[in-house]
Amino acid sequence: MIPTKNNLLINCPNDFDPSTECVHKIIESTCRKYPQNIAVDDLDGRMTYEELDQISSILASRLQAAKVKPEEIVPLIFHPSRWCAVAMLGVMKAGGAFVLLNHTHPREVLEDICIQTRASIILTSEANMRTAQFLASRVDKKLDIIEISVAVNTFVIEPI
Repeated sequence: MIPTKNNLLINCPNDFDPSTECVHKIIESTCRKYPQNIAVDDLDGRMTYEELDQISSILASRLQAAKVKPEEIVPLIFHPSRWCAVAMLGVMKAGGAFVLLNHTHPREVLEDICIQTRASIILTSEANMRTAQFLASRVDKKLDIIEISVAVNTFVIEPI
């Protein structure tokens, strides 16, 4: 399959049992077995399992430093991309859970989701920063934004 604008290709071997293993542990195992294989392929580029593992581990450390606790739900606002995969895996490695927010949904719906999940951090890309800033300004408690900068593989925390 070739990635398209609305399609993200994620390669995952079939030698695992999802009923007994955590998803992030399965992916970490795959990273060790096939570090140079392509893990994620999108219109902006590819990412090997080794790169996915390294970048998501850095993000997980940042999330833990930002006090993401086990089972805490972290909203993610991304277009389908390798950076969305990095964000999902990073949240799981940090012990959290995530909810994907569709940037095309009404802002009020996204706001309700952030309130219901009691989010304290939102992960986003530069393209969705305005939506994240709007949500951070609308929830009752302090909501930090972590932007994943796709150009330089860095993370910027923007407290609101």
